[in-house]
Amino acid sequence: RDPAPTMSAPPVETPITSIELSGLVLMRIVKHGSQNLSQQVSGQLLGMDFAHELQVTNCFPYVRKSEAEDGSSDSSTVDDAQYGVEMLNLLHQVNADLQDVGWYVCSSLGSFLSETFVDTQYNFQKTYGDKCVAIVCDPLKTLQGVLTLRAVRLTDDFMKMYATKKESFSKGSALSSENIFVEIPIVVKNTQLAQALISELAASTQLRKEIVTSAGSTKAYLEKNLELLLDSADELSQDQNRYQYYLRRHY
Repeated sequence: RDPAPTMSAPPVETPITSIELSGLVLMRIVKHGSQNLSQQVSGQLLGMDFAHELQVTNCFPYVRKSEAEDGSSDSSTVDDAQYGVEMLNLLHQVNADLQDVGWYVCSSLGSFLSETFVDTQYNFQKTYGDKCVAIVCDPLKTLQGVLTLRAVRLTDDFMKMYATKKESFSKGSALSSENIFVEIPIVVKNTQLAQALISELAASTQLRKEIVTSAGSTKAYLEKNLELLLDSADELSQDQNRYQYYLRRHY
């Protein structure tokens, strides 16, 4: 008598506990953010996953919807999906890693957290699984000599809650950053060729002059501070109007 066939258990997805970030990818992210200090920019992360480790080996920036191909503001903008497909085809021709492992966002003064950020990360994890992360970089602090970099993903409980859209949030659920995001440690790793280049650049006096010049520029920093200050003043004015309206109705 043949034994009854047994059904194999579905494979359990291994959670990511660390991220190995290529030094070249880090420089591309910082460069993208430093060239757009007054606004938030983002891009795609590519790489591979090995058990508990996620390796990020390549990236490319997203096309801003407010820019046309000629660089001017026009309604005939480049399609994001088409641009992404073209970039992946070009990377495939040079035999680069093409696995989607998440995305990155460059935002100054910690102003990255928004509904759009959460929704984008939710769609990534829903499409590609839990092995997709969001890397957040602060280009202003980085230009000041303090590398500010963190990798986060949404928790499993929050993913289930967010699947019901905003209905769960209207029921007075107590939410904080601890039960929304899980932060994953990042390890920056350079190839031997990149380490040799860094050693050569470290001895260059011209590079030191360029670093001092870029760090001394505070125009974009002041613009961002004034923008956030105006937003806070508007919110304060709206709160005051609501409070005065409440007093007139109840007293």
